[in-house]
Amino acid sequence: MIRKLSFKHYLLLLLAVFSMGAANAQSTTINTTYSPVPGGSVVPFPLGSPNTFLTFRVTNNNTYAVQVTDVSHLHINSADITQGSTTLVTGYSMNNAKYSLWYTSTNVTGNPNISVANGWRKAGDYGPVNTTANIVTTVMSNAEGFVPPGATVRFALAITDTIVAVGPNPTPSNFTSAGVTLDVSGGYWGEMPNSGISQGFALNGSITFKPGVPRPDVTVSPSTICIGTNTILVAKGASYINAPTYRWYRNGVQISTNDTLFINNAQVADAGAYKVIVIDSNKRFSDSATAFVDVKNPKPPTYTGKTQYCLNEPFEALNIIGTNPKWYYVQTGGSPIPLTPSFNTTTPNNFTYYISQTVNGCESAERTKVYYSAAPKPPVPSATTPIYYCENNPADQLVANGENLRWYYDEVGGVPSSIAPIPGTTVKDSLDFYVTQTVDGCASDRKRIDVIVTFRPNGLILPSDREICAGDSISIGYYGSAFPGSAYNWSLPTGSNNITGIDQGPLRLNLDTPGLHKVTLQVGNIGCYSKLYEESILVKPIPTATILAKEELCLGQSDLITLNSYTQTIDTFTWDWAGGQTTHFATDQGPFGVYWTTPGEKVISITVTDKECKATIRDTVMVHPKPDATIKAYVRTVGERNSNYASSFTKDFTAGSKVCFGDSLKLEPATINASSNYTWTPTRFFEENNKIPATYARVDFKGYVKLRVEDQIGCFNEDSIMVDTKSCCDMEFPTAFSPNNDGKNDVFRPISLANYDVKTFRVLNRYGQTIFESRDIYRGWDGTLNGEPQDLNTYFYFISFKCNGEYVEKKGEVILVR
Repeated sequence: MIRKLSFKHYLLLLLAVFSMGAANAQSTTINTTYSPVPGGSVVPFPLGSPNTFLTFRVTNNNTYAVQVTDVSHLHINSADITQGSTTLVTGYSMNNAKYSLWYTSTNVTGNPNISVANGWRKAGDYGPVNTTANIVTTVMSNAEGFVPPGATVRFALAITDTIVAVGPNPTPSNFTSAGVTLDVSGGYWGEMPNSGISQGFALNGSITFKPGVPRPDVTVSPSTICIGTNTILVAKGASYINAPTYRWYRNGVQISTNDTLFINNAQVADAGAYKVIVIDSNKRFSDSATAFVDVKNPKPPTYTGKTQYCLNEPFEALNIIGTNPKWYYVQTGGSPIPLTPSFNTTTPNNFTYYISQTVNGCESAERTKVYYSAAPKPPVPSATTPIYYCENNPADQLVANGENLRWYYDEVGGVPSSIAPIPGTTVKDSLDFYVTQTVDGCASDRKRIDVIVTFRPNGLILPSDREICAGDSISIGYYGSAFPGSAYNWSLPTGSNNITGIDQGPLRLNLDTPGLHKVTLQVGNIGCYSKLYEESILVKPIPTATILAKEELCLGQSDLITLNSYTQTIDTFTWDWAGGQTTHFATDQGPFGVYWTTPGEKVISITVTDKECKATIRDTVMVHPKPDATIKAYVRTVGERNSNYASSFTKDFTAGSKVCFGDSLKLEPATINASSNYTWTPTRFFEENNKIPATYARVDFKGYVKLRVEDQIGCFNEDSIMVDTKSCCDMEFPTAFSPNNDGKNDVFRPISLANYDVKTFRVLNRYGQTIFESRDIYRGWDGTLNGEPQDLNTYFYFISFKCNGEYVEKKGEVILVR
């Protein structure tokens, strides 16, 4: 960036001159570089105006032309533009601007007024140009600005932005090198295309020259020709080119080395671009100049009308579509027929003519063939009719037998087609088609083919539900456009039962098998069938479960009831215990503790639900009553002297009664069942006899005597009685007895019921003789001695026994009575 420099400045000229050899003159360049010097100033001009330019002059003192090709210039990316101490523009940028180079050899002094009308020509365009810094950069490349030998040419560098330059009064104002003079003084600035202002500003950059040869001028006479005619192409190099030679090229291939190129009997392939270069005596060659040759070849005419006739048909002239038609007997060459020809249809014959047209003075090289023929009318072609289709069924292409078939949609008129039509079947309809055959150019009458499109029913299946549980029923029906009397072909799932309903339905059926089942239906109408309609019905399985319970249960006894197996996805479990009561449970599936308070057959059930499908599972149990465990107890009657121990227990034991300590009770259940088990407690009272139904208990202490009865099913019952004890050490005896075998008081023994530990029991006569002795007080004396009855008399007894841990003796008298 260049800022705050004095308005005056000068330019430092760096000149590099390279020798110019004749063998490779086109590569020799003259490069002039300008650089601002401290103290100068950089300004835009005119300030803020787009499309500006600056000028310079080039004088060529050589015997050959030189070409200005490349130009570089100071390009501002971002800078403050100053004039002296004044900042004119802040943050100025020339980026995205485009450059162009103009030149003239007639308007080399004064106000340039750059325009084509004033003799200016454009040497080239370049850009857009962008830089990242304020630098001198190429703004024009490969331009074509030529300076002839001994001539002065003024150049103008133009930009679509505001151009930036250095000035005024550049020093030196011009230079001469290698025969080229560059004049930078008296340059003009301005805004295109307006007049410029004379200022001392000049380029801040470089200009590249090289020896060059300008393109030759080319003329084509004439440039537009008719096919088969001639034209001439002439190349002319600049007058100052020494000993010029030429080379013509066509599609990259050299075709001539003359300045003149002749094209005779031009054909379509001769049309297009021709390129030519000029070469001077030093083997310098120009860029190519291009000339174009346009060879006009109109298309042949077309026609409409009849050319093939049946015998005796009236001839009709053709309608020729073209300009200035000419008739010929031959395809090429020959002379035109003076009059438009006609054709005789009265006899079988044929004839061929050819027609051309002339457009803008050029006659078409190609001619249109016209073939006339006359022949007998052939019979109509054979074809099947009528043809039947169902609505929307694919139709086949119509078929007929004949030569050169032509198809029509109308009985008369219409445009024929060589392609057999395909009938449309989208709606019910009756269609007519026509076909002819042509033999020797004569068309037959039209054969009619009838196509009948029959109605096809449509519709859908309407199910009452698309998801049901196994065993449920479903209703299905048809809804659609079928006519009365149509046929309905239902396909129902395997396993459907209880089917009712016919035709379009509704049909009602049960579905027992779980799974996805398909119902299909096809409706027929006079041979036309609908598409196969399909509906899917999801049959969800019924949940299953198995109740695990004993078949025989006991009244009042809790037993476990549970599900042995069940569908794992079941949502809910609802039990019905048929009057039973639950004591506990683990989960909804069980086990449950259940008991009943009434006997009899009980039907228990559980309702399970899985995805809205329910099932009720039932099981039957028999609740048996408890076995009878009522205790019957007997005590021995006081004074009983029977010798049978068991028969001595004749008195019912009553609650609250007391028995002698160590005495016995006779116990038995009210009802005895041989298949039941009986258990008496406490075991001490019964020793080994506590597992029989009827038994004896020796009461050694106060307490409950209990009975547990369990039948063969496992039902059990219990009963108990309270037995209280008393001390019975005072043993009582009868004062008399009568051993006469009448079953009453036949034996002498103690009356007490206590179970004493007797040491001795003796009976003595009046002489002191012992006539009976025993330790079993229940045995007693029967009134005999050695089997002989004793006399009526008074006898004496003595007994010694242990009672409550002490030995007791007792004696007395008893009278034997007969």
